[in-house]
Amino acid sequence: MVLYICRWILVSLVVASQSSVTPAVASQGATFTVENKCQYTVWPGISGNGISTTGFELQKGESRTITAPPSWSGQLWGRTRCAVNSSTGNFNCVTGDCGSGMVSCFGFKPAPPTTFLELRLEESNENGALDYFYVNVADGYNLPLLVVPQGDTGANCSMAGCVMDLNGFCPTELRLSDGRGEVVACKGPCLTLQQEKYCCTERSTCRPTLYSRVFKDACPHAHIYPYDHASVIIPRQTSQLLGQVMKESLASKMAHY
Repeated sequence: MVLYICRWILVSLVVASQSSVTPAVASQGATFTVENKCQYTVWPGISGNGISTTGFELQKGESRTITAPPSWSGQLWGRTRCAVNSSTGNFNCVTGDCGSGMVSCFGFKPAPPTTFLELRLEESNENGALDYFYVNVADGYNLPLLVVPQGDTGANCSMAGCVMDLNGFCPTELRLSDGRGEVVACKGPCLTLQQEKYCCTERSTCRPTLYSRVFKDACPHAHIYPYDHASVIIPRQTSQLLGQVMKESLASKMAHY
């Protein structure tokens, strides 16, 4: 699914729906194929009802296919550095943890900071079935994720995601580090600094900040801050979304700020 600071995680998502000129016909659902091309184990998590699994382990080179029903909405994300606590017996992850205490998330969503894919499959509307998705890093980032729709005729059908390693240039005040001092995630400025200018509670006063400008420059196709609606993608008819994860340094970009 959506995972790691490594080489690649390949995510194939096929959203199948009928032609947009047939209003009465609903979406036929979606199929997710998650392949771990990292050099270590990762743990995808899924929130949303009607899914056969809400969390699983993928060792290097493994893949898994999940089918979502019509009119489904949910999130997909990647968990890192997961293990069973020897004292409590609970399953926990350093980033992306959903708080269930188990590999399956059972409807729980990831704790920030986590990069995640938000997807909604609509039954139908006056224009026929309508689906949308976006990749969100507004509350923080832990892994690169890119979603690329293919074979779609929607006017607003384009890629979404963040393929840069934001952990590599995360400001000191936003860093989440492990016990060895390694940066494992980059926290969102709203949750961390608790200031109105970063939280955008009112649309009329929501303006880009230094943080959002830098992150948007690095990841122009991701949802960076509240009301960043230009990053929401609306594919129509049959679509294939291809997610890729990769590690890249942004040190050169930071020289411009």
